[in-house]
Amino acid sequence: MPALHAAALEGDLFESVALRQAMTSWQEVLGARLPADQLQNTVHAALTAYDLTDLTATLGEKLRITQPVDARGRPLKQEP
Repeated sequence: MPALHAAALEGDLFESVALRQAMTSWQEVLGARLPADQLQNTVHAALTAYDLTDLTATLGEKLRITQPVDARGRPLKQEP
């Protein structure tokens, strides 16, 4: 998550960003019945202003997320 935030805020400093087994939304954590070990991925009160989807949208083609996971750490289905 720190790399995603840094790249979203200072995009000119990053040629690309690759994330593996990353969550794609904090909103999902709120809706999850039993989120698993997500405290290290949170930013206090962030959802009042943005979600991870907003950060990823700013990076466009620079961002590659492989093996994304849900709030419980389970793999999400990826589209081809």
